Amino acid sequence: MTRSTRVLAVLAVVALVSAAAWSMGASAAVRRAPSGQTDGVTATEIRVGGVGGYSTNPVGLPYHDINDGVNAYFAMINSQGGVNGRQLKLVKIRDDASQPIKNLLQTRALVEEDHVFAVMPVATINFSGARYLTKKGVPSFGYHISNDWENGLNLFGETGSTSCFDCVWPIDAWLAKKLGATRVGVIGYSVQIAQDCVRWKKNTYHHFGIKTPYVNDVLAFGFTESSFAADVQKIKNANLGMLATCMDSNGSLLVKQALNKAGVNIPVQWGEGYNQEFINKYGNDLAGLHLSLSEQPFEDPMPSQGLQLFRQWMNTTGGNINKISEAGWEDADLFVTGLQKIGTNVTRQRLINAINRFKSWSAHGINSGVDWTTAHHDNSSGLSCQAYVTVQNGKFVTEFGEPGKPFVCLDAKTKSLDNFTISASPPDKL
Repeated sequence: MTRSTRVLAVLAVVALVSAAAWSMGASAAVRRAPSGQTDGVTATEIRVGGVGGYSTNPVGLPYHDINDGVNAYFAMINSQGGVNGRQLKLVKIRDDASQPIKNLLQTRALVEEDHVFAVMPVATINFSGARYLTKKGVPSFGYHISNDWENGLNLFGETGSTSCFDCVWPIDAWLAKKLGATRVGVIGYSVQIAQDCVRWKKNTYHHFGIKTPYVNDVLAFGFTESSFAADVQKIKNANLGMLATCMDSNGSLLVKQALNKAGVNIPVQWGEGYNQEFINKYGNDLAGLHLSLSEQPFEDPMPSQGLQLFRQWMNTTGGNINKISEAGWEDADLFVTGLQKIGTNVTRQRLINAINRFKSWSAHGINSGVDWTTAHHDNSSGLSCQAYVTVQNGKFVTEFGEPGKPFVCLDAKTKSLDNFTISASPPDKL
């Protein structure tokens, strides 16, 4: 069971930006192999192309860096002779300006004009081209930050491709207990996806006997410190032990700054904000922040093989090292691992089928393990795992895990928060 709390935070902004926009709807799965199975494949190359919200990005994150991660991984593989003698090429990067219509048009152009084998990487808040890619049977890989990734078995996010707001997520309740919080507040924007996140967190806390005396799921996007003043007083009166947010890092930052100013020094839990530039700028405001991560933290003194290779080849290729470029690296690892499984007879459907048989994939220890036999549709079983960093003296530091064992894991159906393990990524089962 893999869910990124980052996804839930960014989904709130997705809904706000897209509220009045066109969308494509959903599709179930790839049922047969459409035409174009070997597009982009030659005797010497496999060609892919990506799309992202680069020129306009309302969440302000460096989505273009995802291409650095893919290029670095491809450089590593190509230096070893490629995959079965074929070099990997990222031949086109298209910009959708974070607009649904443009995403569909640019996605179609990658397939119909650029004739790529796979669409990767994808980094956009409006992945409306997902349904088209599923219809065409094109394997697609990217940054899992919208529920568009649930559209089909050909869509592969670096942390899985689905979320479940009706499932209990024990690791969130575990953090509250670990911090001694018996009373937790939950706050999110006044859009459906954020309200679902608030409901999901609240129900998880209640499931484990944790009270939620302050809940706000009607916060206006673009709120100000002054407009939040009444909520600060409510938070004070609620005598909270922790506050969890369902919003982007900019909104969560405004909440934290308002609490700091009012002298409300309680722990806060976010799913978004693991960014060195962000901490460099706002680190002095973030004491008491606990960030939930789906990957091994960069600060872990015993990095996994995958994290070591990521750093090595990002330095070799001159790319930016951050969470988003790491997502591109993970996507490329999944793509290549699938290609290696299917051998020299490379088709889109064979690649999709091979990946969807992976019982556990971790990008060589970077993430907590994704079961692709269920990751498109099921978030209710398996393990509930997260790594954590907190902020001390304006810097990220790891917490709760051990060197080389960053993940706190509980069975998704556990009845006791005491039944947790501290672990590294599970062994791959491919």
